[in-house]
Amino acid sequence: MEEDRLGEEASRRLHDEEIAQLERKRAEVQRKRQQDVIDYAMYYNEADWLNIRAQVKANASLSKTLLVGKLVKKVKALKVKLKTKKRKIVVSDSDQEDVKQQDVDLDALCALANAAMTVDSNIPSGGTSQIPAASPRVSTAGPP
Repeated sequence: MEEDRLGEEASRRLHDEEIAQLERKRAEVQRKRQQDVIDYAMYYNEADWLNIRAQVKANASLSKTLLVGKLVKKVKALKVKLKTKKRKIVVSDSDQEDVKQQDVDLDALCALANAAMTVDSNIPSGGTSQIPAASPRVSTAGPP
């Protein structure tokens, strides 16, 4: 009985080893086949390309799949370019608004300086408490 059990275990191990060896051989053959396909793909000649073109033209669904894939890629690239341009426009617009705001601030400062220069020169030099408040009007419309 013990001999039968040992014989069965040995038989199973031998069978498992044979299966593992067959799997390794099958994987090696598959790897070689894939490498051959890759190697052959590197060396298409003109006749091969003409044949591939004919197959693509003949198979409408394949042709549609290939063309749609290219169009989708182009559309995505154009969308990215459009977003980039929009961002640049927004940034340049905000920069222009900043420049306009700086111009308005400079105009206000010039108006204040001019008002300070034209204030009555009879102000005594003693203190600033007697200086009349100069409130020039600053236009917010921006420079012409």
